[in-house]
Formats: sequence, C-alpha cells, structure tokens
Amino acid sequence: MSECRAWAAGDPIMEEYHDHEWCKVSHDDDFQFEMLCLEGASVGLSWRTIMHKREAYRTAFHGFRISECAKMTDEELEAQLTNDGIIRNRSKIFSVRKNAQEVMKIQEEYGSFDAYLWAYVDGKQIDGHWKNVQEVPAVSEISEKLSKDLRKRGMSFVGPVITYSFMQSIGMVNDHLCDCEFREAGEAADPVSSDHKVAAEQTTRVTVQRSTDRSEERRKSGGRAMEDMVKKRNRLLSGRIISGLKSRNMTGYFAEDAEEAKKIALSLIPEGASVTMGGCMSAREIGLVDALETVKYNFIDRDRYEDKRQAMLLAYDADVFLSSANAMTEDGVIINIDGNSNRVSAIAQGPRKVILIVGMNKICPDADSAMKRARNVAAPINAQRFGQATPCAKTGACMDCKSPDTICCQFLITRFSKHADRIHVILVNESLGF
Repeated sequence: MSECRAWAAGDPIMEEYHDHEWCKVSHDDDFQFEMLCLEGASVGLSWRTIMHKREAYRTAFHGFRISECAKMTDEELEAQLTNDGIIRNRSKIFSVRKNAQEVMKIQEEYGSFDAYLWAYVDGKQIDGHWKNVQEVPAVSEISEKLSKDLRKRGMSFVGPVITYSFMQSIGMVNDHLCDCEFREAGEAADPVSSDHKVAAEQTTRVTVQRSTDRSEERRKSGGRAMEDMVKKRNRLLSGRIISGLKSRNMTGYFAEDAEEAKKIALSLIPEGASVTMGGCMSAREIGLVDALETVKYNFIDRDRYEDKRQAMLLAYDADVFLSSANAMTEDGVIINIDGNSNRVSAIAQGPRKVILIVGMNKICPDADSAMKRARNVAAPINAQRFGQATPCAKTGACMDCKSPDTICCQFLITRFSKHADRIHVILVNESLGF
C-alpha cells in the first residue's frame, strides 16, 4: 500500500474519501461549499472526526445547498447547539450561514462559486508529483491569496492552511503520491458523479453501521459524562484563577459557554469604541468579531489592511485590544508567545483596556507547565496554521529553533498589571483556540 493512503487505512469512511473524493476535481458549487464548511469545522480537530459526522452535518445544514444555508434562521442555528451529531461550536455553526451568504455574492459576481475558485489556478489542477508525504505542503502561495480574499469578503474559518486542505478536497491540487493507485493526473481527474458518491456512501454506511451503532452510543454516553465532569472541574477551578487574577491587579470572569463569554466581552466595550485584536482565534470562535463588525463599534480588522504594519500601529491607539493567551496558570499568570511582537507589546503597554478570551483548555498548574504548553502545543499549531517552515511545524514539538520563520521571537509573562481595571480575562468553559 502506498504511504499516501496511510492516514486513511483501517477506517472505511476515510478510505472511501481518500480513494474517491480527495484531490478529485469537482465543479459543483454545493459540493464545494460543503467541503469548505467541513474543512472549517475541522479547525482544532482531526479530519477523521469531521468525516464521521458528515451525514449529521448534511442533515443539519440542508445538504449544504448554498441557498438554503444562506437563509437559515437564528432559531435553526441555535437548535444545532444541542445536536450531538456535529461539533457544537457556536461560531462554527453560525459561520455556515454567513459563509453561504458570501458565496451567493460571489456567485452573482462571477457566475458561479466554481468559476471564482478555479480562476486561482487558471482552470487547471495543480499536480505536485510528490514522491513521499514529507514533500506534501500544508499551505501554498495560492491558498494564502485565496484565504486572504475569502476573509476580506467576511468569511470565517478560512485560514491559509484550511484553505489549502479545501483546495485538496475539491481537486484544485492533486497531492496523491506518484505511487498511489488512486492517483489520477491533472485533467484526467474527473469529478466524482453524485450517483457514484451516493452509492459509495450507502455502501460504506451498510458496511460499518451494524458494528458501530452500539459502540457509538456507548461512546456518546461516556463522552457526555466525561465532558460534564471536565466542565464541573473547570467551574470549581475558576474561582481560584479569578482570585489569582485579582491578586495580580487584573479582573477575571467565568463564562459557561461562548455566548455568555461574548455577552461579557460586549458589556466591557462601550458603543463607539475603537477595537482591534491580535490574531485571536478565540474571539472569532465565540462570535465576538461578528458582533463587533456593526455600526455600534469601530472595529479595526488587521486582516483587511494591505499595510499590516499600519494596522498593527493602530492597535496602540485603539480603546480596546482583544487577544487570548497561549497558556495561563491556575494562580493567574498569563503566558504569550509572539513572532512580530505586536500582540505581546499591545498587551504589555498598548490600549487602556485589554480583554483576553481564554478557553479552559489553556489552564496549566504552574508557570513551567504553562510555558511548555505555549511552546509545544500552541506554537507548533500556529506555525502550521500560518504556513511557516519551522521545525515544530513538521515535528509537532518545540525544537528551540532559530529558524527565519520562527514565531517564538518574544515571550511575555504577565504576572501583574501596573494599572487596575486594564486587563480583563474572560475564562470560557469550552475548548477555544490553540
């Protein structure tokens, strides 16, 4: 068996995807939108997890028909927050509607979503002709350009790494290894017909359904019980963290979920305030960025500035700076690592008010474990997310490198705030960011 298929081996659903969909050309707008949504749902998770929830996603989002998703009501989307079959992340769920609305605008402008996408590769599949998996990139110059434009249009969960995976999923690139038996070169890679897809999916479901029904139910039950225990532990721990923050002249809050966290954050931001942020995935995940992009606030989104330096400098004059933490200790010490220093410098001595959105997944017992988390968990994932050619992006662990692409240039340890009521930390009883 080719090394190409190793990531799918032993899982019928993943094998079916690798063999008949991955890197196969598609010119169907709705299918392209489906893959865009599923790739976005996979942020911070494994693709295997999403593929095993694919049918539930199709049911929840009208088969990913763009026109239907674009007009989903708040009530319909809110209902999905209790749907065990999908990832119950509010920002990801609501992004389906927003992204569908933006795709419809693209269809009006270009005639189809397909025409817009394939213009980035001049209508022809890019074939890597890779010999081994180490050669296959996680990001490309084209995925960065496409990601940038999608974000400018208001879409979310479309970073350059996710966008590259999306390009693979609809066949804009062919990253099957040369010795892979399921490889089809360039123009010969035909779209998988909907009839073939349906038949393949039905075959796969019949194969695995009987053997997985009971184990899946046990897994769900056990998973819910485990999740409840973790959340209970987080509630108990939050009091200690908030007390620690108070002793360090910072203010802490505890939110049970993303929606409550967003409400707390908005209560801290006066209407008309200028707000900016430093690459904060957590703020996007809780829906805060969408809420700030209204006439009530002057939101400065650096992703929409051609001159990134100008956008970074504006952060210092803003009323409010949003960010997160790479790690945080149980007694309130905050750890951040930065590559361009704009984020850590703004936290240290920028705007008069700093709001940090911190998922409870980032809490560590002490400063040593927090620093290890920042360097060995957050940094490698962010290096991959930004397409940096660092050793940690390849190994998944800090190699203490001095690579030109390193994102670990500055380390900020916030152990005390000189000014009271400046730094506000919102702890969220969910897993957010990296």
